Amino acid sequence: MERRLARPMGRDTLVVETSNFSPESVFMGSRETLRLVERFTRVAPDTIKYEITMSDPIVWTRPWTAEIMLAQKTDRLYEVACHEGNFAIMTDILSGAHK
Repeated sequence: MERRLARPMGRDTLVVETSNFSPESVFMGSRETLRLVERFTRVAPDTIKYEITMSDPIVWTRPWTAEIMLAQKTDRLYEVACHEGNFAIMTDILSGAHK
């Protein structure tokens, strides 16, 4: 499997290409032939445009793209973890943040 690092394109866009997925990975019917190209572009001092293009010639007739604007927030950020219904653990984990 070939490994690569992300590469910056121009001044304000970081492009990340991902391929060589495991056959056990499944995304909307796509498996090991899936190829993702993600672009992170700073469009303002506090905003990043995130674009992702997915392609798999076996599953889709052409690549397709989605995008979302990511705005910087000053709010505190908390990890979201799977607790599988164990609410007692979640109460203990979050109790420090509620004081």
